[in-house]
Amino acid sequence: MDLILTNAKNFNLEVEEEGSPCFSVLSSSGNDVASSKSISLSTPQKNVISLGMVLPDETEKEILSLEGKFYIIKDSEKFEQTYSFSFRQNTPPDNPGNLRNPTEAENDGYHCLHFNYPDQSLKRHQNLTYNVSCYLFEDGAYTYIGTKSLTSSDSKSSSDFTYYFENQEKSLRYDYVVTAVNPDGLKSETISTAPNLGISYVTEPEISFSDNGTYNGLTAEKDGVSYSVIEYTGSNLSATVTNTSDGADMTVKINGVSSSTTSILADGFNTIEVTVSKNLCRPITITKNVYVIKALNEPTVCFYKHSGNDAMAPSGEAPEASDYSDYTCYDLALTQGGTGNANFEVTLGSGESLAVEIDSTPTSANSGKYTLSLGPHILKLTVTKENCTPKELTKKVYIQGTLAEPEVTSSNGTKNSGSGNTAADPQEWQFSYLSYDTMACAISAGNTDNTVSLTVDGTSATATAFTLAPDSTYTLVITQTRQYCKTLETTKYVNVKIKSVKVTFQGNKFTFHGADWDSGSTIDLRGTLCAATDSTNEIVLYSWNSGHVSKSAFGVTLSNPTLYLNSPNEKFYFYSAGDMKDEDSGTDDVLGNLQKGDSSSTRKLSALKIDKSFNEVGKSTGDGYFNCTFTLVLSDN
Repeated sequence: MDLILTNAKNFNLEVEEEGSPCFSVLSSSGNDVASSKSISLSTPQKNVISLGMVLPDETEKEILSLEGKFYIIKDSEKFEQTYSFSFRQNTPPDNPGNLRNPTEAENDGYHCLHFNYPDQSLKRHQNLTYNVSCYLFEDGAYTYIGTKSLTSSDSKSSSDFTYYFENQEKSLRYDYVVTAVNPDGLKSETISTAPNLGISYVTEPEISFSDNGTYNGLTAEKDGVSYSVIEYTGSNLSATVTNTSDGADMTVKINGVSSSTTSILADGFNTIEVTVSKNLCRPITITKNVYVIKALNEPTVCFYKHSGNDAMAPSGEAPEASDYSDYTCYDLALTQGGTGNANFEVTLGSGESLAVEIDSTPTSANSGKYTLSLGPHILKLTVTKENCTPKELTKKVYIQGTLAEPEVTSSNGTKNSGSGNTAADPQEWQFSYLSYDTMACAISAGNTDNTVSLTVDGTSATATAFTLAPDSTYTLVITQTRQYCKTLETTKYVNVKIKSVKVTFQGNKFTFHGADWDSGSTIDLRGTLCAATDSTNEIVLYSWNSGHVSKSAFGVTLSNPTLYLNSPNEKFYFYSAGDMKDEDSGTDDVLGNLQKGDSSSTRKLSALKIDKSFNEVGKSTGDGYFNCTFTLVLSDN
């Protein structure tokens, strides 16, 4: 036995040269059973190892293990590599010996075949069969009589193998061809009683079909004849007839018409008849009846949105729900009312029938379509047609609802502008700060009955009722969920402001009270009183230019000054534009200086909302004093 070890990467190899070859063939008992071992490397490239050995008959039919080693030479370095694999020892039988056909008649006047059995003591010669063919030589040519597969029990003699064919004629001498065959199909050489007789044996031609054709195990009947059904894919099916006998002539007919060795078969019933003939051999004719039909294609399924004809394509992603990663997902936008379903239809070919199961339940079509609710479904579609293998398609589909975007709403606020989709373009809201402290908000779900959760600047809030204080931009993360639907997370940016507040003086006046410490009932007043807000520039409320005014409190009528506040944190300021003075002929008496921002006359809108009255706000000095009393009126602008 010779074994070849090939080297796919073409490394140079090396084997040990001294002593016995470095491999073993081990039996089941662990003994090395190989003898006459040899090992060699290919030349000039040392990349193939050849192993030679002799194995004993005692291990015939046993599983043996080949183990050994060699060396890989790479970059001048040497690496040891071991190998191990198993094989079954299966040796072809020896030829039968002393094959002969004596000239004298025997066995009731028949001429017989004789041969000696291969050595029966050897395990490789157990349970042999003998393929024996019989020929008659007459008129310068051999006539084929027949072939049989025989065993030693068929012999007509106990000393050697002796046999004759029942259809032989007595007194005529025949020639024979013999091959020994072991139970695994391995054969000896073919030997014969006449030179070259076995070589000229005509074998059955091969009829094959193109790779796109397959026997489906069904038969079609015509005129009492059964035809094996071949299904094919693609455009057509071709048949090829191969002559397996060297030097033989072959004719091919399809449905009685002469044909080439390769032909395209028409759909339907086809009879292929092949005849092979050769000198010295008996002609062989074989007939094959086949019914050709195009195989069923996998049914075409189209999915539609709701109950219409708007086609749906797979989403390309797995469903959001766990445990459905092997389902094909189709996204379906729900109606505002929260309803939705898909439907599908199946396209069939001529003569095809369809059976549909949805989630193991047989289902009928409605106007050619089948309805699918939201969620996972297993569709089993079976297409049938006469003489065809049923085509079954199982599809796992998940109809996943998609939710509509939510809206931010307010019962006391008004949205003015902005999409709210980015921090740079927030939704601008306003509400009356004079009526409410905060803006009352709620999230309106995109679809009826969606489950909505909310965080405001990262803190959980109640989506159905929450409030937002003014003067801030908020990040609202709104999460909507629903059974069999894809979670929708929406981020909205909301900027809350108050409506501008108009500030006026009640009665369009304030009360002024100023005096010096001198005697007399009047002073010569010089000075200016002003008002302002963070959103309104300074307004002069009233100015005195050395006018005589009473030291008693008196009312000052204004020119309808109006100021504005646009935030609860914005401030109203009442102050004097420098010193308030009593001008005397000598030195002026400074009554005081009420500076802008003085705590007594400055209030935020949030404080004004609670208390709008200012009582005797002013200043005093060693020369005198002044103060003012007034009440502000606040209104939405």
